[in-house]
Amino acid sequence: MKQGQYLKEVIAEFLLAGRITEDNAENFLVELAKEIKVEITGILHNTLPPGFDILCSLKESCLYLGYWPEHNYVRVIVSSCSNFDAQIISGVIVKYFNIKNTVRLTVNSDQSIEQKVEELWG
Repeated sequence: MKQGQYLKEVIAEFLLAGRITEDNAENFLVELAKEIKVEITGILHNTLPPGFDILCSLKESCLYLGYWPEHNYVRVIVSSCSNFDAQIISGVIVKYFNIKNTVRLTVNSDQSIEQKVEELWG
């Protein structure tokens, strides 16, 4: 399928046992991009003490990581025109952060843009 013809959006939420830095989080997003085979075109850090957000622009859409250290909570959003396997996200999270608890995955979109338009305005 051509770029821009499909949209997959997955949200992953999890709790950390310890703290992470912006560098750790950025390295995770770079690793995640490799695993789902997408290309990062830019990275923007937004420091919001005590936490932070990181947005990676992709050739195919974006990756986002939000971190709330006061709650050990992390939210990752993967939005891409690439039809990746959502379970890869969970696997990379568990491996990278050594997660012992559950990673909650929510698939918001997994369909062609044509199907989305028909569903919304058909």
